[in-house]
Amino acid sequence: MSQIVEQQAIQTLPETSPEPMLPKKDPAHYTKKRHIKRWVILGGVVIVAGLVVLKVMTRPPQLPMMAGTQLTRQTLSSTVNLNGVVESANSAQVYAKVGNMVEQVPVKVGDRVEAGQLLAQLDTTDIQLSIAQQQTQMNQTSKLNQLTEEISQRDYDQLVEDLKNNMDSQVVSAEQALKSAQRELSQARADMNERKDEMAHADEMMYALEKKLSRAKDAYEQAEKDYEKVKNDPNVSEEEKKKLQEAMQQAGEAYDQAVRDWNDGNNEYGGDLSTYSRSYRQARLAYEAALEDRNIAQQNAQRRLEELEETIKKNQLSSDQTAEQYSLQKLQKELSDSTITAPISGTVTAVYAKEGAPASGLMFIIEDIDNLVVKTKIKEYDIFTVKEGMSAEIKSDATGNQVFQGQVSTISPSAVKDANGEVKDQGTVEFESDVALTSPESGLRVGMNVRLNIIRDRKENVYAVPLEAIATDENGQSIVYQAVTDEEGNTTAQPIAVTPGLETDFYMEISGETLADGMTILNSAEGLAPGMPIKLSNPAMAAMG
Repeated sequence: MSQIVEQQAIQTLPETSPEPMLPKKDPAHYTKKRHIKRWVILGGVVIVAGLVVLKVMTRPPQLPMMAGTQLTRQTLSSTVNLNGVVESANSAQVYAKVGNMVEQVPVKVGDRVEAGQLLAQLDTTDIQLSIAQQQTQMNQTSKLNQLTEEISQRDYDQLVEDLKNNMDSQVVSAEQALKSAQRELSQARADMNERKDEMAHADEMMYALEKKLSRAKDAYEQAEKDYEKVKNDPNVSEEEKKKLQEAMQQAGEAYDQAVRDWNDGNNEYGGDLSTYSRSYRQARLAYEAALEDRNIAQQNAQRRLEELEETIKKNQLSSDQTAEQYSLQKLQKELSDSTITAPISGTVTAVYAKEGAPASGLMFIIEDIDNLVVKTKIKEYDIFTVKEGMSAEIKSDATGNQVFQGQVSTISPSAVKDANGEVKDQGTVEFESDVALTSPESGLRVGMNVRLNIIRDRKENVYAVPLEAIATDENGQSIVYQAVTDEEGNTTAQPIAVTPGLETDFYMEISGETLADGMTILNSAEGLAPGMPIKLSNPAMAAMG
C-alpha cells in the first residue's frame, strides 16, 4: 500500500522541464542536491496519507442491506408433499383356472370391455364328454337303485300282509305240522287211556327216562361245541380250555349213563304194553317239536321282515348320489371356467393369453382407467396430520404446471411390512395411502409418476410472511419489522405486534390491527432492533414504506 500511496504522491507533484546538460561538478555538490529532493518527496507522501485518513473518518457508516416483502392478502396452505404412482381405482387380474387349450382371444390391449364380456374361450371337448359320461352313469345307477328299492319294498309289504293274514308259507307249514302233531298226540293219548292203569306207571317211567336222555344229549352236544370252539384259540387261557374239556367229559359221561338207564327201562317196561306208551311218548315229543318249529317259523318271518327293512335302508343309501353330484358339479365348473369373461368393466391393459397354447397363470389385466387413484406412502411424522377426505393437488412432469385435484380416500391402519410380514424396524416407517383423482379427463395415465400436496389446512384472504420474519420482543410478544422511510429518505426497522396463525413449510400467517396492504415487512428479523437504520435491497420498496 505504501507503494501505491507513494506512486499517487509522485503523480501529484508538478511537472518540471528537463534540466539542460551541464558540465560535471564536484560530487559533494550533487549529494547535497539529492538530499533536498528526498525530503520534498517524503513531505508529499505525508500530505497524501493525511488526506486519505481524513476522508475515511468523515465517511458515513455502512447500513445493513435487507430484503422486504409488501403485504398482500393471499391464500395460505399447509401441505404434506409426497410422491406417488397413478393406478386404476378398480382393477382385476384374470387367471386361468383350467389348463385347456386356448381356442379364441377376441380382445386386445386397449379394448374397452364390460363386466361379463368374453375375453377367451378354451377347448371344452374333453370336459363335455366327461360330463355326458357322468350324467349317463348317474342315470343308470339311479334307475337300478330305484328298481332294487321298489322290489325290496314290495317284498316287505307282501311279508307284512302275509303275516297279518296268516299266509306266510313257512309259518303256515309250521302251523299245519303242529296241528297234525296235536292230532296224533290226542289219538295216542286216547289209545293209552284205554290201558291207563297198566301203562300209567310204565309210561311215566319211560317218559322220564326219555326226557333225561334228551336233556343229557343236548347238554353233551353243547359242551362239545363250547370246547371245540376254543380248543385252538390262542386268546383263551389253558385253564379255561381245561375247564371246558372237563365239562364236555362230564356231559359225555352223563349222556352215556342216560342211554344205559333208558335201555334198562325199556327192557323192563317194554313189550306190548310199552307200544302204546311209546306211541304216546313219540307223539308228545313230535308235538313239542312241531310247536318249537312253529315258533321258529314265526321268528324267522320276523327276522326276514327286519332284513327287508335293512335292505330298503341300504337301497336308499345307495340311491344317494351326493358324491357323484359333487363330481358332476366339478366338471360343470371346469366347463364354466373354460369361458373366461371380464370380472369388471374397464380397459384391457395386458393380454398374456395366446390362441393354440395351454391356458396358464395370468391371462389378462383389466383396469378402470376412468377412475384413477394415486398410490403413495405417508411418513410416520405426518400420519397424524393427514386424514381421509383431505384435498390434494397433483402434478406430473408430463403435464407441466397443470394442477389436478384429488382427495385422500384410504390410509392403511398399519405401517408397510417387509417380505416376512413384519413392520420395518430400520429407516422411516411409512403408511400406504390412496388419493382418488377427482379432476375429470386429467390426461394422466396408469403408471405415471406424480407429485402431490395433501392440503392439511387452508386459509384465504390472510397476510403471510416468511418464517424468518417472525421475532419475539422482551415481553414475549410476536413481532415483525416494517421498513419505514422518513422524508429525508432514511429507512429504519420498526416493530409491529402480530398474532401468528397457520404455519407452512416456509410461511406463517400473521394478523394484527396495524397491518395493512402494501406494508413492507422485512423478510428476516435476525439481528434487527427497533429503530435500527437499514437499507432495502430494492429501492422501490423504500418509497412505499
